[in-house]
Amino acid sequence: MTDEEKSRIYTNLGFYYDDQRYGSKRAIRTLRKAVAFNPNNSKAYYGLGADYYGAGKYDKSEEMYKRACELEK
Repeated sequence: MTDEEKSRIYTNLGFYYDDQRYGSKRAIRTLRKAVAFNPNNSKAYYGLGADYYGAGKYDKSEEMYKRACELEK
């Protein structure tokens, strides 16, 4: 399994945790693993932005959203 595939799996799992209300902490940990495997995974950065926002970490949220937008260009 490639790092890109692992990143995709962790991204989907992070979104699942967020959707299931397991809490943003668990989703954040999982999405951080996704970007560790693929630093160009804009979807994971978008998810991190949303979860950090939900956790009240607005500066970190903005940083993640900006990174997601940079990768989409």
